[in-house]
Amino acid sequence: MAKQNIEEKIEATRLYLKQSANDYSKLLWFKEHKLNEMMLGFGGLITDNAQFCFEYPDRNVSLEEMQQLRTEYKNFKPRKRIVADHIIVHQDGKIHLKLKDQKEKYVHKVRLSGPINDQAPVFLDFFVLSDILSKYKKTKSVPENPHVKLNVPPNHVVILRCRFSGAKYNLEKIVAEEEATIASGQRSFPAVLLDGKAIKGIFTWQVTKIDREALNNRPEGTIVLLRFQLDSKKYLIKTITFA
Repeated sequence: MAKQNIEEKIEATRLYLKQSANDYSKLLWFKEHKLNEMMLGFGGLITDNAQFCFEYPDRNVSLEEMQQLRTEYKNFKPRKRIVADHIIVHQDGKIHLKLKDQKEKYVHKVRLSGPINDQAPVFLDFFVLSDILSKYKKTKSVPENPHVKLNVPPNHVVILRCRFSGAKYNLEKIVAEEEATIASGQRSFPAVLLDGKAIKGIFTWQVTKIDREALNNRPEGTIVLLRFQLDSKKYLIKTITFA
């Protein structure tokens, strides 16, 4: 597992999709905006900042239901396209998506059961399914540091799993056990650890080929599925798309 040096806060870290030596597209970024506050955002298909364009009905599920959860592309609902600024998790456990629109500025609000501190269990857990690389806007400059470059062949997509917790929580053990179960011991997933003094995060990924039918049926853009644990038995699932 690659590891970022321990800092006071997790600095802005960018994930780029790479197809050739000088061909990059920004998929997403995240940073510890203030101590114990995480912020993340997404690159767009035609703009630097992605547009919030599709959303899926919220789902409240049990752990057993979540393990069998399916997301049907036909149930995504298009909405007015508005440039997304960021998603933020505040220290007091409040979460929202901020849009660059005065009439509709804060959407998809969630309140976690406890505050964010160095003892906090996983408070931000999300999956990302990219679109194919050719649809993303290309960067005009050298990738900013620190960054991770994911090599993506044509007609392939990236599936990411990102988790953040308090720095003293044993996130590494949780991730290792889950990934070993998923892979059935046959392979390992590449992973990067972001290590701050208050918050740490781990993201893993895989690159997989997508067939033409699946590509045509899915909503265009980056699909993000966020999982929030409401209590010991219930989870809230939010699924949104940025283009």
